Amino acid sequence: MCSGFLAVQRSVAVPLVPPWVWTVPSLVLGALVALVLTFTTSGASVVGTLFLQQVLDLTAAVSGAVFLVFSAAVAAGSAVASGVVRRLGRVAAMVAGLVVVGGAMSVSALAVDRRSLVLFLVGLFVSGSGLGVASVASTAHGTSTTADDNAGLFGGILNAAAQIGTALLTAALVALLAWRWPDGAASRPASSARPEHAQAP
Repeated sequence: MCSGFLAVQRSVAVPLVPPWVWTVPSLVLGALVALVLTFTTSGASVVGTLFLQQVLDLTAAVSGAVFLVFSAAVAAGSAVASGVVRRLGRVAAMVAGLVVVGGAMSVSALAVDRRSLVLFLVGLFVSGSGLGVASVASTAHGTSTTADDNAGLFGGILNAAAQIGTALLTAALVALLAWRWPDGAASRPASSARPEHAQAP
């Protein structure tokens, strides 16, 4: 799909995304950070949902409520992001947000290993906070050098990068899970995944 889009863009007189935009360092860095953020957190959300419903046996409604912690943390991180950017600068704020998200992934992995809902909630909150800060910083950095008439174009590229990150890792995870557990064994609790020995009559 991407190859087809690029081919069409090269063949038209007025492309939707002019080639010169990829020579703008601030836009490229902002888009890359946006892609990495969603590539990381979206995949963690997929695995987290499987963990909540198939390991902890929570219902879909309760699992959805658990992820409200993540949404609230994203909102909180976004609210304080402008202050963080003013204090650290846009690039440093992006790096700090990425580091926080990376640390949160470690906490979430530990939560899955220990089957701990409390640790999982901590990981969600930390991840959402880092995502909120880094996302605002990446948008500010990506649009920092554009004129008003190109603001919509730059904003669209940044948003597209975030959506591509989500799509790429979600597709990769689904393919990996289907390959690793082709018979759906991953969806069964550990106690029932192992065959029971028949009792002697």
